[in-house]
Amino acid sequence: MPSLIQLPILADTPAKRAWRRCCTMTAAVAAMFVVILAGVMVGSVFRDHDQGLLITQRIADLKKQFKADDTNEKIKEQIRDADDQLRQAYFARRAFWLHGSWLLLGGAITLGVSLKLAADLGYRPFLPTGPVPTGPRLDTPMKVGLTLVSLLLVACFAGARLPRIRGTQFASLIVPKPQAQPQPTKPAPTPTTNDASTTTNGDALLAKNWPMFLGPGGLARAVGDYPTQWDGPAGKSILWKTPIPLPGNNSAVVFENSVYLSGATEDRREVYCIDATTGKIRWTTSVPTPAAKIKLNEDTGWAPCTMATDGKRVFTMFPAGDLTAIDSDGKIVWTKSLGISKNQYGHASSLATAGGLVIVQYDQGFDIKEKLSFLYGYDSATGKEVWKTPRPVRSSWTTPIIVPAPSGAQVVTSADPWVIGYDLKTGAELWHAKGMTGDVTPTLAYENGTVFATMERSDLIAVKVDGKGDVTATHSKKFEVDELSDISTPLVLGGRMFTGLSSSAKLTCVSTADGKLLWEQDIKGGFHASPIGVGKLVYHTDRAGITHIIEPAAEFKQLAANPLGEPVNATAAFVGGKIYIRGDKNLYCISGGK
Repeated sequence: MPSLIQLPILADTPAKRAWRRCCTMTAAVAAMFVVILAGVMVGSVFRDHDQGLLITQRIADLKKQFKADDTNEKIKEQIRDADDQLRQAYFARRAFWLHGSWLLLGGAITLGVSLKLAADLGYRPFLPTGPVPTGPRLDTPMKVGLTLVSLLLVACFAGARLPRIRGTQFASLIVPKPQAQPQPTKPAPTPTTNDASTTTNGDALLAKNWPMFLGPGGLARAVGDYPTQWDGPAGKSILWKTPIPLPGNNSAVVFENSVYLSGATEDRREVYCIDATTGKIRWTTSVPTPAAKIKLNEDTGWAPCTMATDGKRVFTMFPAGDLTAIDSDGKIVWTKSLGISKNQYGHASSLATAGGLVIVQYDQGFDIKEKLSFLYGYDSATGKEVWKTPRPVRSSWTTPIIVPAPSGAQVVTSADPWVIGYDLKTGAELWHAKGMTGDVTPTLAYENGTVFATMERSDLIAVKVDGKGDVTATHSKKFEVDELSDISTPLVLGGRMFTGLSSSAKLTCVSTADGKLLWEQDIKGGFHASPIGVGKLVYHTDRAGITHIIEPAAEFKQLAANPLGEPVNATAAFVGGKIYIRGDKNLYCISGGK
């Protein structure tokens, strides 16, 4: 029987022991981090489930109370607040799991690598392959080890603050880079209509009215003198008040002497034309309800999309994806069906009009790879599709705006993950900037050749509109701001951004030069409506129906707080010295009150 050969053991040098201790220590910290984080994430499932059940049950109980007493505004406000809590919990939960997953993966990789290195540095048989190299200095592995442990501790600290970490920090990791940016699917002919309302002169006429959400071009600017003092309950400066038959969260659009609104329930959809002088409803047009049933978030409602007009026709869209054109006599001219959108709240983007086109931003889907989102340009007179451009984005609820640019008017949009500018005439993409994330709802703000994109738990992104191609690194700036709007569109005026918050019930002012918070003011109830720049002042109506008129200064300076007398979710329209505000049940015309 052959004798066993005892091989010598490799010498355990001080440097080798230091490296091994370093790897073992790192592995231990990584293991603790992974276990703790996994426990927190699993625990959050049960916590969020219980919290969701409590809020859902509370909403159900409140609805029963409201059904028994449908005039109780306090109960209705409580329902809205509870629904807001449920919505915010959804956003927080999604952000928590997104960031937690990446941190968990990082911890697991650190653990695996550390264990492998520690094992490799253990005792091994010595094989005579040459002289044993001299190990590194003792302090080198200790420095490396301490660095790794410090980084892991930072990761632990970041994990403890998961709900406050912004999703854009990880957006580049989870959003696949699109190959080539999509181009329009067909050549873009010039609109065929010869209507005066669709020519350059027609656009100039639209600019004197309020033809779409946030006014001409969606730029949230009103020119002229408007009331600064009114009181709805007392009737002060209220020219007229008209009940609207069906509910809706859309805002008024105005052309000359006509005010347009839509209203709907699950079974009825109507469009109203109201005389701007008398408040009388001139006509009501019923829009056919599609056979397919859809589910909506209560905040969205059955008539969330603000209408648009080209001066001769008014255009309306409902969450089922059907676009309808109605003439000035209330007759349906043409209709289009874009199909029921795939998103969790229901389609709510408003319409835009410019250059003889009706523009529809129809974003949907949870993954860019589904390729479900499009921007449409329809001839306003005939309904003919002039262009249709695919969009590499997920679901959004923003409205396209029309901005001037050196190359001509642009349609600019915002959604996860891109802010994109398109040529108004052809629909061709001109530029794109990356940075948006989440369920983007606020429409873009604009001032002096720059658009400003925001979304709660994202960043403030400022993009100049004169670029070409991917302008993320050349024409875009990103600022981290603690609180950004979740619903209301911000207003940029004089280098300051004014934002009404729904979730935290605040009005904030931020410098657009550096993203620095200049001031914030608590406003009970928060905001769904958007602020409007009226001359040198800011008009912003909160959910309680109080319009706050403030100076755009570096500190909060309120000039007036005017009550309407009922809750408000819609944004005011400003035309000819009169203000039109849609309340929960009535449309108000405010005149006088200087």
